[in-house]
Amino acid sequence: MLEALLQGFTSLFQFDVFALMMLGVVIGIIFGIIPGIGSLTALSLLMPLVWGMKPEAALTFLLATTCASSQGGSITA
Repeated sequence: MLEALLQGFTSLFQFDVFALMMLGVVIGIIFGIIPGIGSLTALSLLMPLVWGMKPEAALTFLLATTCASSQGGSITA
């Protein structure tokens, strides 16, 4: 079980996955700042971009975008 956890962390902190996570945070904050566009709209618009990605990179990108867009909505408040 500890080996699977270690393998998950090593796949998360690869450069391409980590870079996509940071890009997802920036995109999510931008989508969160814009009024009327929430995380569901952001996911719908970004879905074609992740179609050909590796699964762990795509899920990390979409999860970072979702979390950051919900936090980005509090910037304008």
